[in-house]
Amino acid sequence: MSLCWYLHPSPIVLKVSGKDARRYLNNRLSNDLRAATPGTSMIAGALTPQGKVEGLFTVYVAADDLFYLVSDGGVRQTLFAIVGRYIVADRVSIVDVSSESLAGHITDEDLSKIGIPEGALLFCMPRKRISSEGNDFLITPVDTAALALEMKNTWGEQIDKANYDLRRFAEGSVQFPDEVDDSIILTEAGLRDAVSFTKGCYVGQEVIERSDAIGKLPRTMERVVFKGGSEIVPDARIVSVGGQPLGKVVSVFPDATRGNTCAFCLLKSGAYVAGDSVQCNGVSGEILSKEQRTV
Repeated sequence: MSLCWYLHPSPIVLKVSGKDARRYLNNRLSNDLRAATPGTSMIAGALTPQGKVEGLFTVYVAADDLFYLVSDGGVRQTLFAIVGRYIVADRVSIVDVSSESLAGHITDEDLSKIGIPEGALLFCMPRKRISSEGNDFLITPVDTAALALEMKNTWGEQIDKANYDLRRFAEGSVQFPDEVDDSIILTEAGLRDAVSFTKGCYVGQEVIERSDAIGKLPRTMERVVFKGGSEIVPDARIVSVGGQPLGKVVSVFPDATRGNTCAFCLLKSGAYVAGDSVQCNGVSGEILSKEQRTV
């Protein structure tokens, strides 16, 4: 695909440092930071003891004792408190550096072409967001307005949020807090890559491990395309053609070009197969397979 880029409008960027930072984050987050070397990155969740997702972060490893946690959105003060909730005597510092950071996504481009300011750090992570290839990125600390203007002058206009959401829906890319929040566990959202099943104890581990050991999740995030559908709204009930309850709508993206409504939905596992027709508030829809694309 041609070059597309997007800046998250309200990202939350937390700088976590200190002698105990790695150990603390490894115990707080769902992924394994024990052997993560500088320059590497991963997706990880901050979970409740019940395994629900309080925060979802791209974690960039800057040094053995320096990490940057990036959330696509959410409530700044809440996420700050969530990350630091279990600090007691740990030598860990958490600083909100959102105001001096740019976080976003780009397809098929060398970020170094924009000229990163002296003293700023550039982090990249390959991630399938809006196409089969692309990179999440974080640049900090920077004059955000000046660098955003330079990006525009170099690459042209960024895609708007509506286009970005339709493209990530096409790829099945969920994000926090739009689809992933404290009502869901990571594996229900299809985010197994945000979980380490080998590292041992972390907050919320027992629930994740138990659901994985059973081998069947109670619910699964799926994509459904409805014909028309102004009636499709978050939390609306989804039923089979025969009226059997299947689940609920989580997030909605109107596709005016095709006259459709695209929706991420949480559906009861084992009660449907890809291609099934469903109903929501009298509107017909189809459950997409993992391979189907809508853009």
